[in-house]
Amino acid sequence: MGYSDAPKSLVVVLVGTDHHRFDRLVDWSLQLASEGWSDWFIQYGTSHWPSTLPPGVDGDAILGIDRLNPLLSKASCVITHAGPGLLMDAQLAGHTPVVVPRDPALGEHVDNHQQRFVQHLATSDRILPADTLDALRSQVQRASAFRRDRPLRGLDNAETVARFGTLVDATVLRRQKAGRR
Repeated sequence: MGYSDAPKSLVVVLVGTDHHRFDRLVDWSLQLASEGWSDWFIQYGTSHWPSTLPPGVDGDAILGIDRLNPLLSKASCVITHAGPGLLMDAQLAGHTPVVVPRDPALGEHVDNHQQRFVQHLATSDRILPADTLDALRSQVQRASAFRRDRPLRGLDNAETVARFGTLVDATVLRRQKAGRR
């Protein structure tokens, strides 16, 4: 079976609910979707959106958990901004998420905390960071190739909040030990 004859996988893009636009990730996703090697679902938030979606692309501004969980279960790859909740949801669903941090220099967020968070997580091999279109393409193909085949667990918001709290506590403790506040 040739590359173009292979069954298409689903790439799910999640920009979160922040009021800042994330046009860069939406545009990159649309460009990759136009290459035709996968079907795409883009949760685009407040980012611009074309009047018609290209073939193979579905999307919505906001997703409820009733829609998010089935998408995470079906996806071969999840791309997200560096929001801890979506990162943990993707990981609980068995994904190593591709993460594109929002860039405050581009008006995508108020500060660089997402960039710092991605730098920290990238050392643990729990995410696949991407900061250019070419890096995104490569990481999506990498994530799709080694998607762990685990069934979707019931994603519990309380569990997500608790895990995020543990990450924050560990970061604060490390900074205190290093003499930083």
